[in-house]
Amino acid sequence: MENKTGKYFKYAIGEIVLVVIGILIALSINNWNEGRRSKKMATEVYTNLLTSLEQDSIEVARTINLLSKSLDTQKKLILSTSEHYVKDLSQTDLNKMIEEIFSGVMSFFPKTGVYDLITSNNSMDLLHSLEIKS
Repeated sequence: MENKTGKYFKYAIGEIVLVVIGILIALSINNWNEGRRSKKMATEVYTNLLTSLEQDSIEVARTINLLSKSLDTQKKLILSTSEHYVKDLSQTDLNKMIEEIFSGVMSFFPKTGVYDLITSNNSMDLLHSLEIKS
């Protein structure tokens, strides 16, 4: 009877060890999958941030260009020493100058959709760079 009990305990311990090994393998595979998904999501977040920053950069350059044109036109009008300067301008030139002045009213408003999405989805943990997080 003791011999059968000993064999039963050995068999039970063997089964427990196999179950534990199976669980550890499953956890390892799950962690690997989660890591892979996190890397993929981080790549998407970085790509979206880069795209957003590139678009904002283009918009800033465009706004600066328009503001510079407006400022130059305003300087021309204000600093012109001849009072006939405006009178001698053709209607087309005058319209162009007015258009340039009013184009300088533009302001830059950055697109915050990507940033809002990152903060609302708690995706900040995916960003490893402290500079990018800040």
